[in-house]
Amino acid sequence: MREIKTRAELQEMIREAAELCEDCQECEFGEIVPQSADTTGCNWSVSAARGEGRLACMTCLQPAISELRKEYNLIDQRYTEALSTLYEGKDEVPIPIDVAQWLVERGLARAQSRAGDSKFGALAITDEGRNWLKEATLNS
Repeated sequence: MREIKTRAELQEMIREAAELCEDCQECEFGEIVPQSADTTGCNWSVSAARGEGRLACMTCLQPAISELRKEYNLIDQRYTEALSTLYEGKDEVPIPIDVAQWLVERGLARAQSRAGDSKFGALAITDEGRNWLKEATLNS
């Protein structure tokens, strides 16, 4: 199962790969583009690079991009919607178990189990979750 990443996280990993490629030094690589899952299950691609030597850059980056596409999927709408639901305090909207688990594992939400929590056992957004939601919303 692929790990879920935001556009910003995927772009940073590609940027790191581009730093190792001499052909990419004068290029600006393309954006992360969401797509329907392909036959391998990947739900994103990279648009073409811009700048001098862009074809050589994309050729150089292709192996790294292929590996990233095998390991990671772009976050889908369910995750940002669930976090928005928590941010807005809409407890009546159910969050799928896989989404809730991902949010808790990443520290973006926590189970409400403290004495002052309004609903014992429900999820609450964390400060990290608020920050992540702002970033994910800006980069979508």
